[in-house]
Amino acid sequence: MLNKCHYILTHSRYNHLTLNPFFHHQNQNPTFHTKITTLHQYIYQYSNFPSPYFLLNPITK
Repeated sequence: MLNKCHYILTHSRYNHLTLNPFFHHQNQNPTFHTKITTLHQYIYQYSNFPSPYFLLNPITK
């Protein structure tokens, strides 16, 4: 998962920690909810407000 996505969103949903991949909008096949430009809408719709969330950006060498 870390090698295939550009960002990873971690947040609490139904008392579970979830990991969701997000991609740059230039990526060829991202769905609407996996584009990084729709991150705020995704958090508003799917995370438990006001739960904390983290956005991880894997470092590539």
